[in-house]
Amino acid sequence: MTVPVSSPWQTLLAHPGPDGHLVQLYQDEGFFGEAVSHFATQGVAQGDAVILVATQPHWDLLADCLADKGLDVVALRRHGQLLLLDADATLPTFLVRTLPDAPTFKALARATIAQARTGSRSGRVRWWGEMVNVLFVTGNGRGSTSRSHSGRWAPTPRRPGPCTSTRCASRGRTSSAAGSASAIT
Repeated sequence: MTVPVSSPWQTLLAHPGPDGHLVQLYQDEGFFGEAVSHFATQGVAQGDAVILVATQPHWDLLADCLADKGLDVVALRRHGQLLLLDADATLPTFLVRTLPDAPTFKALARATIAQARTGSRSGRVRWWGEMVNVLFVTGNGRGSTSRSHSGRWAPTPRRPGPCTSTRCASRGRTSSAAGSASAIT
């Protein structure tokens, strides 16, 4: 997919600002892969660490998009600048019954951000994830909206350094950030 370099969404994803939370709408997987890989690639270029919390099918797509943009995913992971978490494995680690537990999530988020920050050359961390989407597509509408409406389990980096998160939404399905030690291999 070819998108003009001057697209406002590309500028926003390249420079999201500290402590930001963005939502990127998309209608197809090509645009989704372009948006998330642009967010990650621009972060890497600026020295930021990048956390991607993805389902395996989305990671497969994103890995191809990142490689197409010239990133050496293996080297970035080895140096700690790119941290990949499995969304399906991470989600159950902070659910109580079927709902996200804010204190548990925030503890996982802080630990994940701290781990990623060690690989950041800029001191900043970006993260993208699809935890809300996983809840929604598995039929847990209540769990998916508990975060969307209340903000109870949004990433909370609490200094030092900024953390920006992003999520993508498609046709009423939302993807959002989360974290734990469940890495994609």
